[in-house]
Amino acid sequence: MIDTQEDLRQRVITRYGLGESDEAAFNQLSQTVASIFDTPIALVTVLRRDRQIFQGVCGLSDSGTDRESAFCGHTVRQPSVMVVEDALEDPRFANHDVVTGPPFIRFYAGTPITIGGVAIGSLCIIDTKPRTMTAVQRRQLEDLGEVAANLIETRLGTFVAEKRELELKRQTQLLRVMLDSVDQGIAYFDGDLKLALWNDLFFELHGFGDDMKRRGADAEEMLEKSLRWGLFGPKATEAMLPAMLDNIRTTARSETEITTREGRTLHSVRLRLDDGQGFIVSVRDLTAERIANRAKDEFISTISHELRTPLTAIRGAIALLGASLGTGINDRARQMLDMAQKNAARLSTLIDDILDIERLTRGQTGYMLVPLHMNEVIHDAVQQNGPFAEGLDVRFEAFPGDPLPLTGDPGRLLQVLTNLLSNAARHSPPGSVVEVEGLRRDRLARIEVRDRGSGVPEHFVDRLFERFSQAVDAKRRGNGGTGLGLAISRAIVEQHGGRIGYEPRDGGGSCFWIELPAA
Repeated sequence: MIDTQEDLRQRVITRYGLGESDEAAFNQLSQTVASIFDTPIALVTVLRRDRQIFQGVCGLSDSGTDRESAFCGHTVRQPSVMVVEDALEDPRFANHDVVTGPPFIRFYAGTPITIGGVAIGSLCIIDTKPRTMTAVQRRQLEDLGEVAANLIETRLGTFVAEKRELELKRQTQLLRVMLDSVDQGIAYFDGDLKLALWNDLFFELHGFGDDMKRRGADAEEMLEKSLRWGLFGPKATEAMLPAMLDNIRTTARSETEITTREGRTLHSVRLRLDDGQGFIVSVRDLTAERIANRAKDEFISTISHELRTPLTAIRGAIALLGASLGTGINDRARQMLDMAQKNAARLSTLIDDILDIERLTRGQTGYMLVPLHMNEVIHDAVQQNGPFAEGLDVRFEAFPGDPLPLTGDPGRLLQVLTNLLSNAARHSPPGSVVEVEGLRRDRLARIEVRDRGSGVPEHFVDRLFERFSQAVDAKRRGNGGTGLGLAISRAIVEQHGGRIGYEPRDGGGSCFWIELPAA
């Protein structure tokens, strides 16, 4: 039973962070107790496994004693005050070093300090001469013992708070190290729009001075300076500040592209936290990336143009050679000639697609925007691509729908539908039907191309409309294409103010859809 109580005692002492050294609050309590009882010594003790620690002390210079000579070890086993009127007359203590030597204890009275039903130490008074203690004085000492216990209970909140603060500081330092290692400027603003956490790159990219690099810096002040400096462009003025702040408070997410005074291009993303108590801003410098992309696009464009002229000559020469030889060559030679002609045609298509996507990305392709009915474009696409589908034993079927008037470039929209129809035919099993349907949805014209193929692998969906992306499909038939068709289609649709997407079809297969603003 004693061992169990001892284990409980040590757990409580550890939990409350006691038994290390004296502290100011407990020293003051000891001084008050010594004054009340007119004794030279008063102690608040904590009983560790091997030592008695003076948590509060008055009249001694020591920090504690060994456990064997501690009167406190007996006090914690008592239900109330333990009094030793003359230690030299008490066989339990008569031969102790603290009785026969300094501090020459003769009188001792101590009350247990109990926390959660466990006595962890004592509040005691000591004198160097024998004394007696009245019943009133015993009650007073018990009451003061409860004061010591309450002081320790109160201390727990402070102790836990200090531990949490230290842990928070540690986590914050770790987070700062992590933030400084990323290639984006990052800042966190609390619910009052005050700066709480950041990395140096955030300030470097925005051009803010060191005066703003402080906890509690105001987001409104930062925005005001940014507007004054022209960070959001020449048309942005300080009059826009209230609207920008309102947008921050009421929207969960926003993206902005900023051109700085130095000509750098920044991409800024603001994301509100789920609890609504603040937001994170991340800023990335796109300048080098944009320069590299421009150089790459210019290189591809130059190479493609340079390849087109000799390739045209090669195709012409192959066609001329085939016509001049007529039937005067054997089957093997004719087969090789046909293969050369087909591959030259594929290479020509690849170069055309590369030039097309490069021009579309730059916005250099002119559009002939005219009023049209999308149903007519659907009809033309099905008619023109029907023979290709029939060669793969696939049939196109267009469903008559509501009129779909809109403004667009019929040639470019036909190109988009051709890409979707040819892809659907290649991925469809023999004997199947590819469905094309036009739908009116509020102010949108929606066109769906549905097949019964193997569908798009889930891991590939996010890359579906990227350049040169092609999912591996063992069931695909016909030539594989360039991997640019969907990227070109997306560019065309987006430049018409619309969207293009994919979703798996119930029962298997794919559904590619286009949504365009209806007239």
